[in-house]
This record gives sequence, structure tokens and C-alpha cells, in this order.
Amino acid sequence: MTVEEIQKKLETLGVPADRSLLVASQLDKRAAQFVEQKKMTREAAEQYLIGLMAQGWAAPKLPS
Repeated sequence: MTVEEIQKKLETLGVPADRSLLVASQLDKRAAQFVEQKKMTREAAEQYLIGLMAQGWAAPKLPS
């Protein structure tokens, strides 16, 4: 996926449009790291990370 495609996908998940490009760029960079470190394909890494975002695992947790 291109960064722009990732950006559009993130916006459908609720990432604000004014932040979606930055988040997409960071996700793209992290996917590249997964390719090197975990020997994943680029597509698998992107889907994994987008899946985490969709589940809310990437959101910071507030203290109880």
C-alpha cells in the first residue's frame, strides 16, 4: 500500500483527517521495520499494524 492508501484506511477507522497522514507515515515506517526484524512481507506487516489500530491496541491507555 502507498502511504496515501494507508491514510485513507486509517481515516475509515476514525483517525482524524488532520493527523492521518502523520500516522500513516509512521505506520509505513514501522511496517518496514517489521519486514527487516520479523521477516514479514510488507503487506502482512501493514495489515497487522492496521489491525492493531482497528482494535484500539495502538491507543494510549489512561491511568485508572
